[in-house]
Amino acid sequence: MAYGFTDTQNKNFTQEARLLLDIVQKRIESRNTPFINLDDFKRINWPLLTRMIVYHELASFAYIYFKDSSFILPGGLMDFLKKGYYLALLQNSYFEQEFFRLNRIFTENDLAVVPIKGLALLQDIYKQCPVRPMVDMDILVKEDELAKAENIITKLGYKEYLGNGSYSYWRNNNCNIPFKKERGGWVLELHFALDSKMFNGIILPDLWKRLRASEINKNKIRLLSPEDTLFSLALHQRRFGKRLSLKNTLDVALLIDKYQNNFDWDYVLKEAGSGRMCSTVFFVLFQAKVILGAAIPEFVWKALKVPFWKRGLISRLINKYTFSSHSFNKAKYVYFKSFFLLYDSLWEPVSHILHITHEEFAKFYNLPLYAPETKKLYKARFLYMPYRLVKDSFKKALF
Repeated sequence: MAYGFTDTQNKNFTQEARLLLDIVQKRIESRNTPFINLDDFKRINWPLLTRMIVYHELASFAYIYFKDSSFILPGGLMDFLKKGYYLALLQNSYFEQEFFRLNRIFTENDLAVVPIKGLALLQDIYKQCPVRPMVDMDILVKEDELAKAENIITKLGYKEYLGNGSYSYWRNNNCNIPFKKERGGWVLELHFALDSKMFNGIILPDLWKRLRASEINKNKIRLLSPEDTLFSLALHQRRFGKRLSLKNTLDVALLIDKYQNNFDWDYVLKEAGSGRMCSTVFFVLFQAKVILGAAIPEFVWKALKVPFWKRGLISRLINKYTFSSHSFNKAKYVYFKSFFLLYDSLWEPVSHILHITHEEFAKFYNLPLYAPETKKLYKARFLYMPYRLVKDSFKKALF
């Protein structure tokens, strides 16, 4: 797999950007030799590079990249990367063992369960490098078995972690119910779908029929098919998170790289069309192609039927902001602009904004997630959102 970004004259493609790209590229090539010499390293803006590493969630991978040449890093940076690496290793080990425990108990009770998102990737494309950062543990169960699954994990010491929202709020407006151990611990998100039915209706109807068997350390588990894994990553990126995060791009690129010879593109195209997910799939595939040179067949681009004007806007957004030193300062702007590019019609993002969840609202405006004040603003969001739009636009014009 070759670099997608080759135009090093691009004003956004700085020395820091080239180094950041190389860190990601080496995860695909499974080697860690830095590509620039010692003199070039002296010209690196290390505070800027550190901020970019944090924004793109690459600390653990950066540690692997620099560990054999740590002498070139400024004091404190290597310690920061090392802590990120071992924290991810410790956390992922906990998630893995906890999922194996849940899987055994669910199997004993004749319930189907599969890991999704980071937890699933840990068992698949990151097995040789299990330090991909995660913030919680995500598992998927069948919707008609949700009540039974909730009963099991409650008996295992988990408690609903609903914040200021009610159970019905989470059930009707999200595709998961969050839980947390009563005595601390990380959050477990119990998913009953990959996206809210509010916008997509029923999607991926054959998902459970397409599971694949796997065995990890004598633990028999099931994983989503590579194609459904792609959908899970794309839909999560549409709902939450940093749309231009290189961690997300690396996930997709590694998935395509591992399964490209047997990847069922016909299934992806059919389900993307029927589930109105063409723009979302195009976005994540285009990122993997243009940034990391993922081998996407040419017929896929045309078959997704994304309008020419939208393809151009997606390309410009990715090229302009992925490696920009200001991407983390304009995260809100990028999130809002990309929001209208990830749906197949204009009404869908408008409807999503009108029905925005409490969590997305709080994250977008950097508000405390479940604070009483945030809850008040959320209830008054049809006044608060235009107010913030005018305020932020005025502030941008001044500075």
